[in-house]
Order: sequence, then C-alpha cells, then structure tokens
Amino acid sequence: MKHINKIALLAITTLVLQACAGQRNTSGNVGPSGPITPSTGSASNIAAGRNTAAVPVSGSQGGIAASSTGVNPSSGVSGETGANNGTRASSSSNGSGNATQGETTATALADADSEQKKLAKAKNSPAYFIDLAAITGLSDVKLSEYALSRATTTDAKALAMMVVKERGDINTALLALAASKQISLPNPDSLGTDAEIRMKTLSATSANEFDGAYIQMMITDHESAIDIYEQGTRSKDQEVRDFAKKYLPLLRLHLKSAKSLIGG
Repeated sequence: MKHINKIALLAITTLVLQACAGQRNTSGNVGPSGPITPSTGSASNIAAGRNTAAVPVSGSQGGIAASSTGVNPSSGVSGETGANNGTRASSSSNGSGNATQGETTATALADADSEQKKLAKAKNSPAYFIDLAAITGLSDVKLSEYALSRATTTDAKALAMMVVKERGDINTALLALAASKQISLPNPDSLGTDAEIRMKTLSATSANEFDGAYIQMMITDHESAIDIYEQGTRSKDQEVRDFAKKYLPLLRLHLKSAKSLIGG
C-alpha cells in the first residue's frame, strides 16, 4: 500500500513539472491580458522588414509624438492655433500701423486748421488791408498815367485823369494810415506779377483797341478794389474801418463812370 502511494505521488509531481515547463515555454508570447503585439521598430519587426502602423502610446512618448505634429504636449496648443496666434500678432501690428497713420492725419489736419486760423487772423489785421489797398491803388494810378500818353478818345482820357487824381489822393491818405501803424507800403515799381502782366498786356494793345482795353481793365480793377474796401469796413481796427468807409463811395463812383463808357 505504501508503495502505491509513492507511485501516485511521483506521477502527480511529474504532471506538475510538465505543466510548469509548458507555462515557461508560452510566457514570452502570452501576457496577462492576451497576446503581446510588438511595437513599431521592435527588433522582430526590423528583422522581418515589416513597417507596421504605430500603436498609440501615452505618457511622455505621447507628448513627443504630438509635438512632431505641431502640438505642445504641455499646453495642448496645436500648430493651427499657433498660426492663428501669428495672425493675431500680425493683425495687432497692422492695427498699430493704422493707429500711427491716424495720428499723422490728425496732426496734419490740426496743422492745416492752425494755418487757416492764422490766415483768418492776418486777413483781419490792418497790415493786410493796407497792403492790398496800396497795391491796387498804386497799380491803377500807374496804368492810368500810361493811358494818358496813349488814349485817343476824350472819355478814356477823362477816366484816366480822374483815376490819377482821386486814386492818388486815396494813396496819400493810405500812406498816412500806414505810417501811423508803422506799416510800410509796397514799392510802386515792384507791385507783383499781376500788376506787371496787366501793364505788359496794355502796352501790347494796338492803338485802335487801346481805349477799350484800358476802360475794361479799370472796371475789373475797381471791382477788386471795392471788394477789398468792403472787407476793410468789417475790420476790427477802428481806423481801418473808418478809412474804408470814407473812400468806398468814391471807388464805386469810379466803377460806375468806367462802366458808363462801354454802355454798362
């Protein structure tokens, strides 16, 4: 009986050893949850020349894989998001440029407004009126003196004499007004381009057309002078206003006389 028990124990031991040996043979291919799939780039795949699809991994390896596609593993910001950030940065730069351009435009407008105010202030100054009134007065006297040497009709000569005498008187009074304000009158020989052009035009006119050309020139010049003196009547300077109001009626009389010679 003891011998039988020993035989049985030996048989059981043998079976256990065989079972353990079989488990060791399969432990390289079988894991706790099933067959183990070799990862891409493993020795077995490289040896076999296989190029299998990568198996998703996690942890730091996942972060490395993600970074190769433009993903920041620590922040989760994709390459597309980075591009959008670049677009926003560019837009911000453009906005900054537009703001600078807007500031430049505003400065230019402010400067232009300042210049307009200075010009408006200058137009209301006594010097502005005196200078313009002197130019038109001295120029008309000079043209009329020339007309006296060339006019052929009695009417043209009479107009020229009236302008020389009465506009000359106005010029004398204007000189006194300028002196009281320490303002210098322009040189009669340097009255500007416009006065020179009118003199050249009159000088080039033929004898047959001279009287008519002179009379028409006096009409135009007196219309301009009346505009100047009307502005003078609105001057902030009392003496300028008084001067303009005093001589404005005479200028209107000259204009009326000149127009009557051509049926105006």
